[in-house]
Amino acid sequence: MSQLWKIGLPMYLLSEQNQDYYDLFLQYFMKEIKRLDFKDNIEIISKFPEDLYIWWQDQDVLFTQCCGYPLIKSLKDQVQLIAKPDYAVVGCENGYYRSVLITHRDNIFDSLNSFIDQRIVINQIDSNSGMNVLRAEIAALVDDKPYFQTVKISGSHLNSIQAITEHRADLAAIDCVSFAYIEKFRPELLKEIRILSYSVQSPALPIIASKELKDQYKNLVFHALKNMLKLHPQLYQALLIKDFLRTDLKEYQKILDLEKQAQLIQFDFNQDLSLI
Repeated sequence: MSQLWKIGLPMYLLSEQNQDYYDLFLQYFMKEIKRLDFKDNIEIISKFPEDLYIWWQDQDVLFTQCCGYPLIKSLKDQVQLIAKPDYAVVGCENGYYRSVLITHRDNIFDSLNSFIDQRIVINQIDSNSGMNVLRAEIAALVDDKPYFQTVKISGSHLNSIQAITEHRADLAAIDCVSFAYIEKFRPELLKEIRILSYSVQSPALPIIASKELKDQYKNLVFHALKNMLKLHPQLYQALLIKDFLRTDLKEYQKILDLEKQAQLIQFDFNQDLSLI
């Protein structure tokens, strides 16, 4: 009996155009992997549970994308790592990405070191781009001194940008791919935003699959993603994707290394972690 597998990409649905392009991407992927002799049935998923861990751990997932921090912290024994994307975006190279550290354009501070006693907003407590790299950047500056006035959780990169725009927060870190998509498809959201700097690099948001997926199918997923670059170059350009590259969990260890930088001085965002 043929199994029904699921595919879906929940991480960069930042505009209707983004969603339309990713829907088309999934349709093309399904056709290409079938052409490569994938025998089972496939369902495209466009609506995801509020708790994405439920989706990421679904044993019927053929491929999806997750944040690298949950991957290396809690999902690594429950999923398979297939690839990492390489984006044509400022701050990305060779399958790595950075966070864009942003503030309001009216803010007088011009370096991260200036933001002592200011208000920080993070998208999620388990986000690499919005929390972990920002924590590491600040930890490198503060030693054991107090740094921030408050830290609030926004729930998403879009909400963090809105909080900065409305002067409800002073500093945030935005995944540079998200920032590039917003700049391309929703530039009006960035009118009040100024880029302060770029963070250290991390491996790009990984492409993962269920632990139940056989190696032969795992390889078909990778080859379908690679083949689509030649078959649909304009779609890849629209999504700012240059390529998909092989990777392994050792690469994502760098995310834990960033966490350890903060742990060494017992620095954490553990104060006033309420919604903004």
